[in-house]
Amino acid sequence: MRMSRYWIFRLSAAILPRVPMQIARPLAVAAGTLIWALAGTARRRTVRNLRHIAALREHPDRLPAAARGVFQSMALNYLDFFRGRYISDEEARAGWTIENEAEFDALMAEGRGLIIFSGHFGNFEYGASRLGVLGHKLLTPADTTICASCRQIAATRYASCWMP
Repeated sequence: MRMSRYWIFRLSAAILPRVPMQIARPLAVAAGTLIWALAGTARRRTVRNLRHIAALREHPDRLPAAARGVFQSMALNYLDFFRGRYISDEEARAGWTIENEAEFDALMAEGRGLIIFSGHFGNFEYGASRLGVLGHKLLTPADTTICASCRQIAATRYASCWMP
């Protein structure tokens, strides 16, 4: 199974950046839905985790749709990840904004670096691309299970370094 995942990642990294977004996004949502339908164990684990959210605990009939949304969002995140090194500077600027950008620029101009904490409220790759467009390097804490080719893709586009 590991080798098949590896080759799925490699093929996705080669093919998806060449697919127009108006086709790629619906395909990613469909892929997420298919994975949700076929991955029974992961789906049940996701539902079990989502039950901890108060709004879903109060409305258990919403759990299946929420779980499906998790898988769809995962597929969309992978789509953006695989497209990451092909995102134009204009697309990176348009796809991600920085609140209080003037203050951010002033702090970065001091040359001491900056620690940024964020929830996972969108795609990390767009944020990393945006920082790369601005000329900033990125040090990213990462799970050691992330494949080497994935780290290489990110390092190429974002001038980033992965820290286990």
